[in-house]
Amino acid sequence: MATPLDRFDLTRFQTANIVGFAVLLVVSPLLFGKFVMNEVLVLSIFAIGYNLILGYGGELSLGHAAYFGLGAYTTILFTSHVVANLYLAIVAGVVVSAFAAALIGAFSLRRRGVYFAMITLAFAQMVYYVVFQWNTLTGGDNGIALDTVNGSLGGFDPTAGGTQFYVFGIVMLVLVWLVTRRIVNSPFGHVLTAIRENETRAVHIGYDVNRYLLIAFVMSGAISGFGGALYAVLFSFVTPNLLLLNISSEVAFMALLGGIGTFNGPIVGAFIYTILSDYLSNVTKDWQVFFGAVIVLMILFIPDGLYGVYKNYFSDEEVVGFDVQDLLQRLNPRDR
Repeated sequence: MATPLDRFDLTRFQTANIVGFAVLLVVSPLLFGKFVMNEVLVLSIFAIGYNLILGYGGELSLGHAAYFGLGAYTTILFTSHVVANLYLAIVAGVVVSAFAAALIGAFSLRRRGVYFAMITLAFAQMVYYVVFQWNTLTGGDNGIALDTVNGSLGGFDPTAGGTQFYVFGIVMLVLVWLVTRRIVNSPFGHVLTAIRENETRAVHIGYDVNRYLLIAFVMSGAISGFGGALYAVLFSFVTPNLLLLNISSEVAFMALLGGIGTFNGPIVGAFIYTILSDYLSNVTKDWQVFFGAVIVLMILFIPDGLYGVYKNYFSDEEVVGFDVQDLLQRLNPRDR
């Protein structure tokens, strides 16, 4: 007779994943430092949000830095001008990012492929210039700092950084991962995957494709904004550079590095990217050249990403997502 615990049965592959990530979370701060690992947690959340629209929606956005940056700016501005409560400020950052994603997505999703990518980039540049020019509110090019805020929870305060932020970041990452997994495994997520695989067929079946993609885009923007809010808490300072194209391209690279359309790929990609960039930037100022070479090699030889290869090799289940060749085909306007 089945019991309620049966639904929690894990495969050997899933158990190995959980144990591996648990060991990694314990050992990594000792090997790479708490500050670097705190950054990994923040960027992992950002990458998970981005992967929702790219890996499962099948649309490449070049403007996700806008939601990441808005989440960070809103968190700081909320504590300065509304109430100095950290958690309300984080919620405000998520709400503003989701609202911005809804507005931008409503316009951007009228097109697909390269046109969609360019429109998202254009909107992100508009957000950047507004933040850059609004000196009285955002501090312009000088940026703004996070003032003293109330983030204490029974003696636990993530604004203290170090171990306290690390524990807080792990909890937030797990929550985001669980929510995203629930979204992808829901009927909505199945429809989203169907749209990614064959949009024309999904339309003929009767699904409102634009509505589904817009909802996914808003969710993606909200999660990215949540990552930005945590970035503001971690660094206690933000500048308009958070809204530039290179931030959007970096998170796209993280998703590609780990594996587009996989649950754990964004985390793996964020971890490897942050560790390598921290190490290489201390070795050479031209460290980005090495990452460019890695991108080229991965497109040629490892299109499923590092976690995708690992999953395909050790698990009977194939990677859910699509490879880079599929993505490049989607960007071809002649196929639209």
